[in-house]
Amino acid sequence: MTRFPDRELISRMTRTCSTLYRGGAIYLLKDDVALQTEEQLLSFCLFIAVDERTRLHHLRTLTLLCDPLPQDVTEGLVHIFKRKSRSKLVSLEILFGTMSIHPVSVLAAIAPTLEELIVYYDRTVRHPLHPPAVYPKLRKFVLKTDYPILRPYINAFPKIAQITLKTCHGTH
Repeated sequence: MTRFPDRELISRMTRTCSTLYRGGAIYLLKDDVALQTEEQLLSFCLFIAVDERTRLHHLRTLTLLCDPLPQDVTEGLVHIFKRKSRSKLVSLEILFGTMSIHPVSVLAAIAPTLEELIVYYDRTVRHPLHPPAVYPKLRKFVLKTDYPILRPYINAFPKIAQITLKTCHGTH
C-alpha cells in the first residue's frame, strides 16, 4: 500500500517545480478540505483561482467554519464556483455566521452536484431575491439556526431524503 505525505508536505513540495505544482492539487483536494480561518479561506481561494478548471474538478468535500465568513472572500468563493470549470463538490458544511444573504442564493453555483449540505447561521436571513436554484441531487440537509425559514430550502431541494433541524430548542 502506497502512503502519501500529509497535505502540509505536499503543499511545500508543490512549490519546488512546475510538475509537482500541477500534480499536487489532486492530493491536496481529494479528501475533505476543512477551512477554519479567514487566512485559510483566502489561501484556498487563491490556490483554486490559479487553475480553476483543473483544481475544482478534484474538490469533493468542503468544510467552511470561518466566523465571521468575510463578505469579500465569500464573493470570491462564489465567483470561483461560477467560473467555466464546474465543481464536482458533493458535500459542503458551511458556517455563515451573521451573513444576511440566504445560503440557497450564495451556493446556487454548486447546486447541480451537491448531495449533502450542512448550514449554520446565527440569525434570520432574508429570503432569496429570485427563485432559488434547484439542487437536483441534494438528499441530506442539516440546518443549524434558532430562527429557521424553511420555504426557500423546500423549494430548492425537491429530492431531499433527510432533513435535520437543530435549534436552541433541540433537534427535529
